[in-house]
Amino acid sequence: MPALKTLDEKCKVPNNSTNTNVNKTCPVIQGDPSVGLLSQTQNWPQPYYIKLVIRWDSCQNKCQLRNKKVILWDCFANHLRVDVDRPHIETKVITGEFNKTDVRDVTDTIVYVYQYTFNKSDIRNETFSGDIRVHVEILENTDPDFPVMFVVRQQKQVLSWQLPVQDKVGKQSITYNVASRTLCSDTFSSNSTDDDEQTVFATVSTSSKRRVRFSITVFIEANFIMQLNTHYETDISPPSPRFFQFKFPPTASHYVLLEVLSEDTICMTVSVQNMSCPVRDQQNNVQFKGYWQTMMTKAGMTIQKEDFPFGFYVVFVVHSDDTECTKDARLITMSSKISPRVKNVVFMVNEKITDDEYIIATFGTIGVFSLFYMLAFFISCCYMFRNNPVEFPVEDAVDSQNNERETEDINRRRETSPILSGGRPILTSTPYPSQKTEPRDDIDNNTASTSQTQWLVDSDSSLDETDIDMLEDANTNKDVYRTNAYLCVAALARKNPRVLGKKAQLYLWTLLTVAIFYALPVVQLVFTYQKVLHTTGNQDLCYYNYLCSHPFWVLSDFNHVFSNVGYLMLGVLFILLVIRRNRMHEQLLLMNNGLDTHYGIPRHFGLFYAMGVALIMEGVLSACYHVCPNHSNFQFDTCFMYVNSILCILKIYQTRHPDINASAYMTFASLAVVVLIGVLGVMAGSIYFWIFFTTLHVFVCFFLSVQVYYLGRWRLDGGMMKRVYITWRNDCLAGPLSCLRPLYIDRMVLLIIANGANWAIAGYGVYRRSHDFASHLLLIFMANLLLYIVFYIIMKITHRERILCQSFIYIILSVVFWSMSLFVFIHRSTSWQMTPAESRTFNRECMILRFYDTHDIWHFLSAASMFFSFMILLTLDDDLINTPRTKIPVF
Repeated sequence: MPALKTLDEKCKVPNNSTNTNVNKTCPVIQGDPSVGLLSQTQNWPQPYYIKLVIRWDSCQNKCQLRNKKVILWDCFANHLRVDVDRPHIETKVITGEFNKTDVRDVTDTIVYVYQYTFNKSDIRNETFSGDIRVHVEILENTDPDFPVMFVVRQQKQVLSWQLPVQDKVGKQSITYNVASRTLCSDTFSSNSTDDDEQTVFATVSTSSKRRVRFSITVFIEANFIMQLNTHYETDISPPSPRFFQFKFPPTASHYVLLEVLSEDTICMTVSVQNMSCPVRDQQNNVQFKGYWQTMMTKAGMTIQKEDFPFGFYVVFVVHSDDTECTKDARLITMSSKISPRVKNVVFMVNEKITDDEYIIATFGTIGVFSLFYMLAFFISCCYMFRNNPVEFPVEDAVDSQNNERETEDINRRRETSPILSGGRPILTSTPYPSQKTEPRDDIDNNTASTSQTQWLVDSDSSLDETDIDMLEDANTNKDVYRTNAYLCVAALARKNPRVLGKKAQLYLWTLLTVAIFYALPVVQLVFTYQKVLHTTGNQDLCYYNYLCSHPFWVLSDFNHVFSNVGYLMLGVLFILLVIRRNRMHEQLLLMNNGLDTHYGIPRHFGLFYAMGVALIMEGVLSACYHVCPNHSNFQFDTCFMYVNSILCILKIYQTRHPDINASAYMTFASLAVVVLIGVLGVMAGSIYFWIFFTTLHVFVCFFLSVQVYYLGRWRLDGGMMKRVYITWRNDCLAGPLSCLRPLYIDRMVLLIIANGANWAIAGYGVYRRSHDFASHLLLIFMANLLLYIVFYIIMKITHRERILCQSFIYIILSVVFWSMSLFVFIHRSTSWQMTPAESRTFNRECMILRFYDTHDIWHFLSAASMFFSFMILLTLDDDLINTPRTKIPVF
């Protein structure tokens, strides 16, 4: 470009000069003032063109324009700046016609201005549903560095884009030579008049010196206004977004459902925006207005009439790549051939349920769970009117204790096992603790009854569980009665029942404390999530089943929150049944003083109360999780499932091992570690974490197995290996079979099966290394709980204990409901392990009452399953209520 020239001299035209002698004094400037490009005809050679920027100091006479010549009369100019710019640009104004394609060539010296005029009455005709769409195409290859620019100007907005467009996808690129845009028109506004005309200008230009052929078509797009319950189909590409309009009909309900389906997996954003201009229909601005969500094959959005009283636009924007929709987008782009991204979608707006259907679904659910209360009340009344008193055998307490199968069936080698007591042999001459360490075993039956009554009425002077072990040989006695080949419940129920009852109550109070401190910040957090969703419009924040989510109040997914009501109602019902059972037990104690020390399974209800509260909290936290489910709050939905599993396992173990059950403090400390590991597994689930967790899992299984096998009399310390060696050597000296034959066959079978199952689960976890570590952890607890319950029932049958009709019904119901629960659980409707777009591929329509989906059904069935499982534990040993504890085996 030539250098800029500045003219500082003054140019004066005499007052009496004429047009003929102007050139003698000052240069004559000619040009087109409409474009600001002037040509000097005298001082500079052709074909250079100049652009003059002049600041006039004064002007006494008028300036005239004659035959494209500027005649300056008596004007003074200072600092005349001359810019030698570019060749002359020719502007061509063309009157365009709708629905007609115009093909032309454009270069850097030609600018096309298309003028399209239409009458608003044509657009506002009630029989017409369309809007203006501009379609442009480059008909031959051109240099992307010199694209063709398209600018469309309307009354209130300007759109611009260029062709060709290159999108980078990994190391490759896609070139688009076709683009289309729909214009946002105010012709639908009620303030406009029918006879107003509007003009749309489309300008086409380029910087390329080569001729570039293009085509432009402006047409009225059909089916622009959507109708309710009608299917539509369209194609979208990155340079050709689309949007459509929907207005609520007067008869429509408060909510409608926008459903979008596609057979391909190209990433796209679906947006619902207020019916006002401008429409955000580009990838870099579609998230700035309204509600939006990413999509691959499915999308759904529930739209409230109050949020868009005048209607809304449905906007479709295809992304240049799939990075926002899938975690494997980079692998896909590297391994597959890149082709233009054109996505075909089918979409519709359907009417959602009415207010009456809301009421039927919600109160119908409450009514179904109320049937459980009615059934429980009916059964309780039947038992009350039946009023069959429990008969207890008249048997002297001392004789009862002496009927115990004792040392004649005990292998002396097993009584002197040094592995249990730190290397000290256990003398076989040590009196059996049931005959020595308890005062009720040293006196007659009346004294025993008096002692028991005293335990029940005295105040708690000490809640120390070790108050029975005040003698020096207490540990030795424990080793004797806990390592017999045949154990009865009497041997493991020697502590003060009142103390053990207080200990069991600690589970309840500890659980309540943990639940309150855990739930309050959870509620605050999830409602903050909900507020952010409404404020930003980002529906990728929450993993809903958008095809079956019904809003209510501030909740976007009310049905998945409300379906947890089953946990609450059945948890309360279970607590009421435990209270009833507790009062019945207290009445039996008043009528039979020796019941709590000599008959039946020891009754400690603290764990049952804790189980009921845990079931309620499972419902509360599951509801909190479903306010806005995502990968950041998954633990809200699973933590109390861990608690319920652990409490059930402890309750089964406590049934026949009341003296050696884990304390509440140790239990909840362990649960805290479990929750911590669960969070770490999701946040940092690398191969190193899985190796660490699997090692820890196997070690904990081994440690607990030994503790269960030896009933807590095995110690992990520095002398452990020495004790193992001494025991093994003594067994080998006693005979080859002594080394191989287990001391406790029943327990050994249980532990072998349990360890085998846990090792299989651990191996499966390492093999898969799923991102859903929380479910893997829950699988471990649920599998162990199931194994323990099955083992307990089998052992009852093998020991010829009865399973009463009530318990048998609960077992059948539990199996049926758990089977149905697992069936619907595997048919999931969301997955927080994936991206939001991938999760929506699992979205399903409602199944029951047009209100509940498969996950809601899982809530109902799992709540009933857990309730029936709890009832199994509550009633399973009712057949032993009048059985002497010396005849109840430990397993």
